[in-house]
Amino acid sequence: MVLTNAEKQKRWRERRNALAANEALRNRAMDATQYYPHLSQWPTSAPVPTHALLVQAYALLRAARPRARPEGSHKALAVAAYLSGHYWWPDDLARAIDRAMGKQNGAANDPRNVITERRTGLERLGLVTLHKQRNGRRELWSCKLTAEGERVVPAAERQVEAPLDEQDQEVAVSDAATGPTRGPVPSSCSGTVSRDANSAVTTYAFRFGKRNVWKIGWATVMQDRLSEVNQHIPHEVLGERWSITTWQQSWRNQNEAYEMEQRLLTLLAARRTEGERVQCTEDELRAAWVGAAGQ
Repeated sequence: MVLTNAEKQKRWRERRNALAANEALRNRAMDATQYYPHLSQWPTSAPVPTHALLVQAYALLRAARPRARPEGSHKALAVAAYLSGHYWWPDDLARAIDRAMGKQNGAANDPRNVITERRTGLERLGLVTLHKQRNGRRELWSCKLTAEGERVVPAAERQVEAPLDEQDQEVAVSDAATGPTRGPVPSSCSGTVSRDANSAVTTYAFRFGKRNVWKIGWATVMQDRLSEVNQHIPHEVLGERWSITTWQQSWRNQNEAYEMEQRLLTLLAARRTEGERVQCTEDELRAAWVGAAGQ
């Protein structure tokens, strides 16, 4: 059977998309940000590349180059940054990537190349659409997935940033966590269950028994969240479980609560263990809490 060029291209796209989808699903069991240990150095004026955005970036880059290993690459950071909805001046993005990769004076990698390269650029392959804005003489870039790009990135990965008060994240990474992870990013969505990122919410620190082990997070209903967390603890064997403490800070919406959670985890970075857990004295927690709540 002789295939036409159109049929060959269709089969190639199908193989490419299947490979990218499989790799993206494999990444669900880990925190995709783990490949960038200096991600905390990302500029505060722009959204930090999240697990979900990086998984999308990995899938797109594998679709462009099926043998590529994009984890930990500057290209993946560039794609995730462009997909965040933020408009980037290339020099600013290049500096942000260098800092996130621990390179104070890194190589001059133009972050626009991954979008516009002649043979493997994501725009040229029809995986993203390029959007531009003018700021004086500067041309700023941002990207969105095309229909083809959405086929490359499984729907489950595109929805990973819409958790049920962290419950989805617990299912996805709690059993597989091998180190500190970022908490879930709040977003509004609707479906079988509806949730609103503008609802009132609380940043909390649960304590495990009477130990100096704390779980940092945010929730709309504290008691419900506590029950969810304790479901994973064999308290009938240990005789201990997580409990609600006085370490609570109310916020008007989930974004504010999430931002405090991230500030806390940053201030306690040296004390972090697994997931969003920290091991520190209550005095250390108090100092970090005051600093994170006051910013």
